Amino acid sequence: MGFSLIDFFIMISVVAIIAWFATRSRRRRKYHPEERALLPEATVFTNSSPLLRIPQAEQGEEPYFLCFDTETVELLPKDFSLKCTEEGISSPPLVALSFNLLTREGHSLLTHSSILRSTAPITPSATLFHGITEEERATNGRNPQEEFHAFCQAFQLCRVVVAHNLASHKVFLDNDFRRYNLDPLPWEEKLSFCTMEEGYRYLKQVDPYYIGASPSLRLLYSKLYYDRYDMHYSESNKSMADLLLVSACLAFLYNE
Repeated sequence: MGFSLIDFFIMISVVAIIAWFATRSRRRRKYHPEERALLPEATVFTNSSPLLRIPQAEQGEEPYFLCFDTETVELLPKDFSLKCTEEGISSPPLVALSFNLLTREGHSLLTHSSILRSTAPITPSATLFHGITEEERATNGRNPQEEFHAFCQAFQLCRVVVAHNLASHKVFLDNDFRRYNLDPLPWEEKLSFCTMEEGYRYLKQVDPYYIGASPSLRLLYSKLYYDRYDMHYSESNKSMADLLLVSACLAFLYNE
């Protein structure tokens, strides 16, 4: 039986398809073995996931990034204005502050997470969101001014400040600094990297079907590291979990 022109074109098409998949495979991020075993309803355990382990910095490495996260005593309505004005305090007090100081290579120099004492009541909806109760704050709450001082020390050492929805977290900190009559943080002296904004730009580039607004932190992390949007998360400390997720998104997205 002869080799027809149709057979030739079929063979060329098959080779082209195989080559395309091979090229696509080479370009895809190398995933951790943990990811390949995930079921459709799989859950990321932020306390133990290998993908969220931050290596410790070695002696002599210099600080570069300051990643941070805040939680408040009450949730903000969707139409809440985050503009910080001179007329008064515009956001609820903080109940948690977490931050880590990283080298340029993403190695950890310092990690800190604390619950902050205050007289402002924690609303039930806020407790449902971040898991911090009045009892836990009464038992484990720390002096906010001391915690803000520790943050300021890390802030002075970094070159780039990083958070998910950075603008909001900056306002929350600014307002609490004002509550305690502390000098404002000189944000203008630092470079800024918002994983929410950078993540949105990235998703629009790599996923032509992404039509959502700015991605949530967990949605973004799911797409960056699992190439899917439907992951579930289990965590014992939301603020600390957010910090780990932000650090991981930074490592994926940051290009200088």
